[in-house]
Amino acid sequence: MDTKIAIISELISSIALIGVFITLLLESRQLRTSQLQASRVIQAELTRLAMDYPDIASAMGFGISSEDYRKYAFPGLILDGTRRPQRKVKEGSSR
Repeated sequence: MDTKIAIISELISSIALIGVFITLLLESRQLRTSQLQASRVIQAELTRLAMDYPDIASAMGFGISSEDYRKYAFPGLILDGTRRPQRKVKEGSSR
């Protein structure tokens, strides 16, 4: 009887430990996603700020005159929004 209880207890502990491990993996993935999103928001806001105030663009050191910055920054902002990394799906997976 004691061995059955010990086996059941060990099984429950193992399942709980696997659950904690999976939770930590999911949280680290969510943290990386949040950091990437925050980085993109900051970059977009800096670009918008430089577009609104061309003198800031020349101070940022892009090597573009303040008059030409809007002409180059807006398409760059659009392209940055379309260049999101795509995960490759393995053949035979259901994703």
